[in-house]
Amino acid sequence: MSQPSIFRKAAWKLVWTLGTICRGGGEVRTSSKLLAKCAPPGTDIVYEGYLERFAVLINNNRFIDQQVLHTGYEPWMQRVIDACVPTTGAVCMDIGANVGLISLKLAKRAETGGTVYAFEPSPAFFKRLKRNLELNPGLELVIQLFNTGVSERPGTLFWSEDPTQPGNGMLHSEGETPVPVIAIDDFAEEQRLTRLDFVKIDVEGMEQAVLKGGMKTWEKFRPVILFETLPETPRVAGYPVWDEIVREFKALDYELHAIDPHGASYPAPTTALDHNSLLVPLSRR
Repeated sequence: MSQPSIFRKAAWKLVWTLGTICRGGGEVRTSSKLLAKCAPPGTDIVYEGYLERFAVLINNNRFIDQQVLHTGYEPWMQRVIDACVPTTGAVCMDIGANVGLISLKLAKRAETGGTVYAFEPSPAFFKRLKRNLELNPGLELVIQLFNTGVSERPGTLFWSEDPTQPGNGMLHSEGETPVPVIAIDDFAEEQRLTRLDFVKIDVEGMEQAVLKGGMKTWEKFRPVILFETLPETPRVAGYPVWDEIVREFKALDYELHAIDPHGASYPAPTTALDHNSLLVPLSRR
């Protein structure tokens, strides 16, 4: 038997064994990306090598989870975090935390005396977010979870998942899955925040509402804010959303930065933005 055939036979045996375990209802745990990639479609597997130290629940039907095993999850964003988040005592917010992949990165960066507030409105995603925290004992001292949406004012909105891209979703004014919504200014007051270093906002078009609900907080603590700037957002809104945000934050002495594919940022006009951008206080430029 040729060497390639031996390897092929071993790979198929691995796939068959893993598939059998999964169908039997057992939880598969591995630190091998290769083994995790061989899992049958739709399999939940605990991958123990995320960011070289965390265990995370992976389902290879989800686009976000696939990135963990193949290209790495948002490597450019992880470089932004390394550049912007202090290593000691940092306080961060992950707004639109999904299953917590960026929350874990923030926790790794700010673990020494730091705190990460993770907000996720989806009941299903929040369940996986909570599970990912449970898989990493001790992190509950760093990451605090909130099963809520964030907007301009408190209230109730309705959650729905994007059927074309499992793992993504958004809030609407009506629907079948009601979720509570808070404003960051109210949250900061309730939590008696004394510091805020970094905020990540990924809310599928609701970025301006989230930002408006935290204007007092941004002015007081002056965090770096990473937010999604999808090209379709102004078209759907019917007005130049990013230009309005820039005007609002200019009054707070913030500057808009674009982000290149490698995670480097630079001052830029709204016409030069890609899918994600930074609001940077001039004092931290």
